[in-house]
Amino acid sequence: MKNVTIGKNISNIGSNAFILCFDLTDVYYGGSKEDWEKIHIASGNEKLLNATIHYNSPMPSEATPTPNPTVTPVPTVKPTADPSAPSVEITEVWDGFVTAKVNNCDDLFAQVILAVYNKNGALIEMQESYNFGEVIFLSENLQNVDIKVMLWSDTDSMKPLAETAEISL
Repeated sequence: MKNVTIGKNISNIGSNAFILCFDLTDVYYGGSKEDWEKIHIASGNEKLLNATIHYNSPMPSEATPTPNPTVTPVPTVKPTADPSAPSVEITEVWDGFVTAKVNNCDDLFAQVILAVYNKNGALIEMQESYNFGEVIFLSENLQNVDIKVMLWSDTDSMKPLAETAEISL
């Protein structure tokens, strides 16, 4: 990922949310520099902090789309009838928390990633955790959003291990 759009309503970016964004160069932020400085950015987000911040930049739904023929779709894992295959599920969403459960994955280095999108499809928050079987994410952005939880292999190969679990709020 070379760039990301972050909405003005973001107040917290979780630990290591951008640790795997090795090519991140530009952040398009919907608010002012003063708004940006109020965001709590947890440790492990050096890639985000070292990128160029474009303040008061439009969200993707407000900008004029430009085609990019070099975009490669993210690989997906097709559902399987094998009950022993790894899977991830969203088990609860309540009062600022999302609980995800990982099934049939013994890889403790696997990454469980929570992504929260606004209804226009813009990413407003992303968090990651190692596979502890059950993972609890804290978010202030759980109203009128789409939530995706993904299970990926270690940070070196970054391959999907299970179908993405999704919920719309």
